[in-house]
Amino acid sequence: MYGRKRRGSGPTLANPGRELEQNSECPALGGKDVPAPANGGLPHGEGSRSGEAHEKRGRLLRGHEVPLGAVCSVLFAALSWLPGKDRSSSPSGKAPRAPLIAIIVLAAVGMAVMIQLTYTHWAAADPSFASFCPGAGAAGVDCDDVARSEYSELFGVPISFWGLLAYMGIIAVAAWTLRSFRGKAHVGAGLGLLSVTAVGSVVTSVALGYIAHYLIEAVCSWCTAGYVINASIAVAVFTSLWKLRMNPLEALGRDLGFFVQRPAVTASFCGGGAVVAAATLLLYPTPTPVGDGEVELPERIEIGVDGMPDPVREEAPFKGPEDAVVTIVEFTDYQCPICKRASAHMSRVLEPYEGEYRIMHRYFPLDHACNPLVPARPGQHSCQASLYTICAMEQDKFWEMNRLVFGSREPLEEAHLRKLAERAGCDLDLLDECLAADRPEEHLERDIQDGIDLDIKGTPTFFFNGRRVVGLPSEEVVRRIFEEELEGS
Repeated sequence: MYGRKRRGSGPTLANPGRELEQNSECPALGGKDVPAPANGGLPHGEGSRSGEAHEKRGRLLRGHEVPLGAVCSVLFAALSWLPGKDRSSSPSGKAPRAPLIAIIVLAAVGMAVMIQLTYTHWAAADPSFASFCPGAGAAGVDCDDVARSEYSELFGVPISFWGLLAYMGIIAVAAWTLRSFRGKAHVGAGLGLLSVTAVGSVVTSVALGYIAHYLIEAVCSWCTAGYVINASIAVAVFTSLWKLRMNPLEALGRDLGFFVQRPAVTASFCGGGAVVAAATLLLYPTPTPVGDGEVELPERIEIGVDGMPDPVREEAPFKGPEDAVVTIVEFTDYQCPICKRASAHMSRVLEPYEGEYRIMHRYFPLDHACNPLVPARPGQHSCQASLYTICAMEQDKFWEMNRLVFGSREPLEEAHLRKLAERAGCDLDLLDECLAADRPEEHLERDIQDGIDLDIKGTPTFFFNGRRVVGLPSEEVVRRIFEEELEGS
């Protein structure tokens, strides 16, 4: 098994010197880590859509619970002991214009970071896109993996876009606070709201950093910039409070009192926020799948020319009739975020062609333990996961095991894979016998070698009767392929 180094000191497949290019949904890069856009600040960090995304957020720290509500409560309890004047009097001290201006500047920089992350998240739907990620190539730094992960969205919208809206709100409130020193509102107006936002953004940064490090196992440098900006804004907010000799709870009480006394202003404020949130949820566009709007068919590979192998291997697991008009071969990786979405996406776009196709699963793990084209980096478990599913196939449990592995929210380490195999209904004694044999490694090596010979640059890569599609194919591309293949059958 990989990690035992059964044959020599590492992978021994053909063409070990060739590196993969950065041009696919889950690129396996030769000279640097595997990128994939991100989100950040109230950063983002490519997940599922709609209410399911919210449900995932509720489960994402399972097994690693972080009591965020308790953290907030403790923070505000501690902050309530900051120095403050008699609550019945007005705040004293100098107007904190410098820290307030710093908040506006920092939030503006944060907006720029969020725009970059949102653009990266959007552009990543194109498999040829490679984001600009400062520090990419260093161990564990991979903006694209973070951005394409299922944790990168909230209610189907990139977290980076929500962060952009939050920074805009921070600028507006900080500007209101500055105006309060000209007699436009109670002195220090808005500092209570800013203190709540500052604590919330710091807690959010900690949670997203935890997710990136422990669940996605990759770090986004743009996201990290957002975390630093959030912490800096928090420092500036509490510096402003300190200069006014006011604690956060006092400031928040004054702000709430202001809104209670002005119901029209409160209705406008809450109504405006609700409209912005609703418009974001309803109007934020879905990234375009590969080939959407295009009418040109993907080129068909020339099998046998220059050693080009047939993507179809009959020993590979497949679904659908053996005599189907269209055979779809998918080369995939169990830790590729886009590959996790592929099953639901393909089920949807292939629904009109039920009975006309079969879909075949093949392996191309982006893991140095078995794939010589991939650089070593922490958190690579795809080779081991592949071996477990190959052995599950010998017990006719492949598709159930495949579903569980793709759906796992925990690192695919051996102990967890054994639990998944048990849930899939595998006999663990037979599984151990299979894993100890050479068969699963030989199967995996054949798939990887075929992937190398087919010039696969990343995952997922599909072959529709030999027509190559890298990334998730659009409905239009699938329709055009099936029209031509069915006409010629």
